[in-house]
Amino acid sequence: MIKVLIINSTLERSGLSNVVYYLAKFINKDQFELHILTLSPEPQNSMWTDFAALGVTLHTLKCSRLQSVLNIGSKLKNKVKEISPNLIHTHSFRGTFLAGKFLANYKRMVTVHGVLHDNHTVIYGRLLGSFFANRELHSFGQAQARTVVSTFLKDTYSKYGEITVIPNAVPPNIFFKATETEVKVYREKMGIPLFAKVYIVAGDLIPRKDPVMVIKAFVNAHVPDAFLLVLGKGPLLDECKKVANDQVMFLGQVPNVADYYKMADFLISASLSEGQGLSVLEAAMCGLTCLVSKLPPHQEIFAKSAYQARFFEPHDELALSKLIRDEPIATYKDGVYFSITDMVHQYQNGYFRLVAE
Repeated sequence: MIKVLIINSTLERSGLSNVVYYLAKFINKDQFELHILTLSPEPQNSMWTDFAALGVTLHTLKCSRLQSVLNIGSKLKNKVKEISPNLIHTHSFRGTFLAGKFLANYKRMVTVHGVLHDNHTVIYGRLLGSFFANRELHSFGQAQARTVVSTFLKDTYSKYGEITVIPNAVPPNIFFKATETEVKVYREKMGIPLFAKVYIVAGDLIPRKDPVMVIKAFVNAHVPDAFLLVLGKGPLLDECKKVANDQVMFLGQVPNVADYYKMADFLISASLSEGQGLSVLEAAMCGLTCLVSKLPPHQEIFAKSAYQARFFEPHDELALSKLIRDEPIATYKDGVYFSITDMVHQYQNGYFRLVAE
């Protein structure tokens, strides 16, 4: 039995937490004993109970940000010594950085899910963001196993050594194309007519996702009998509301995002930077036509189903508005499919190799 420890800041409901959840749910429990250690107190929208229901062994240090600066090193080392894992797997900055700094005597796998300088500088500014990105990449380079979620990221970080591409995936029993009857049920719950065009934008309302531009493009397209559902929260919420009209519905962070994809016709993603684009993948597996910014990771998703995507240049509000106005509703017998079984098997194979080294 191989004991795997995943270290993360919290289990806040997010795309990253969902990926870890799918790994925890589908990992071979006869071969792997999975532990998860969080560093900070859980937020209100935590997935802690979801993970506990899977039988995962959960641990937490409950350190505040200040405590993390002052004395987290000794607490982390003591807790990990108590757990005694065969390997440590991290997916985010704090877990990756702290494991690299304090747990270098353990075998480590690090997964990078995005373009780190883009992610950090948007949140912390150019200087501090670049510092955090460089520290995370240093720890990534020092790990015995390095994985990324797209070929684009592998090329971006090739100088750090051998890298394995393991694309994120989502369970097909949750993310699938709905029948007409199911669409009708979902729309009736929302009070949306069956004949309406429904667009979705999903994710954090942050500058990197460019949600204000999306809403402006939708409003300026002047499409009658259409709705834009905004799923997510973030610092740009108020600005988004200022440019919206009564066809835009702000629904916040929803736990059952697949239900919303299934009642929709289109997904819009105007991201300026992505490692892969989990919301795009989810929506595409639900059969939506995806209007997405022309980024290499987005193009990778649709490499085998280009007919399901319409691309526009980042920041190009006029091009997006035209797509919204002119794009007909399309249906696809076969669309994007990423196997969650393959994703989990690749991580398991990586664990086997790492322990055998």
